Amino acid sequence: MRKIQTGRNGRSLRDADIREPLHHWLWEQHADIGTSILHEVSIPRPSARMDVTVVNGKICGFEIKSDVDRLTRLRAQEPAFSAVCDEVCLVTTSRHLKSSRSSIPSWWGIVVARSSEDGVIFEERRSPKKNKQSNNEALLYMLNRAELKQVLREAGMSRMRQSELIDAIIQRISSDDLRSRARDALKRRATYAYSSSPPPLKNSITPGA
Repeated sequence: MRKIQTGRNGRSLRDADIREPLHHWLWEQHADIGTSILHEVSIPRPSARMDVTVVNGKICGFEIKSDVDRLTRLRAQEPAFSAVCDEVCLVTTSRHLKSSRSSIPSWWGIVVARSSEDGVIFEERRSPKKNKQSNNEALLYMLNRAELKQVLREAGMSRMRQSELIDAIIQRISSDDLRSRARDALKRRATYAYSSSPPPLKNSITPGA
């Protein structure tokens, strides 16, 4: 089991404590030229935001629930994550481990973050399974107009309004090809994409607000 350690021991873990080490842990596992790691990705339909998203040959969402968070928001977030992701993992702490199993779909994975004297350790407690109920229309609504146009240009289609673009893409491009092109569009979001290894970890983790 692969682990990465950062930060301090002996206190509750907050989102800010978990997020940066999680990015590095994911990068260790997925680093290659075809992978992007995105933060705070918006899902318009249904509305939600994914904390961390790994985009390569599939879209894997990671939702953080720290010691100071509640799991109740998962009820509203679950439909959105399940609509667009190929895999989803809940990243939580031992405090929420037992209750989390009944709060998320059985195909979601579970990763537990815990403090050690050297920092934060991540342990996969349940592997994610492939999502069999993804929604291509919901995935396309994640893309902005420029990204949709790029999908159309690559598929040799003309310019249209966003809703028309989405309808045309769904009707004219196979499901597998559609999802592949949407992943490529997300990976081109240079604001959050890492084309090389991420920056070095800080000497200590920034305390949560």
